[in-house]
Amino acid sequence: MLVSNGYIIKEFGSIDEVYDYIHKEVGKHNLSYKKVYDHTENEIRVVIFQYHTLYIEVFIIHENYELRSI
Repeated sequence: MLVSNGYIIKEFGSIDEVYDYIHKEVGKHNLSYKKVYDHTENEIRVVIFQYHTLYIEVFIIHENYELRSI
């Protein structure tokens, strides 16, 4: 299981580890945030969080490094 966030790609063994990583990342700034988008299509899940400052974090959850072929 892979998670892309900006230029960073991390690999995890389970979806629970993925969720833990994402919540740790959005929570590290100590700003309030909420999930504003969550969509899965063709084995790719895109989750977008928005902070109260209007800045957004985009996480792409996928199985393969090559996203163009999906």
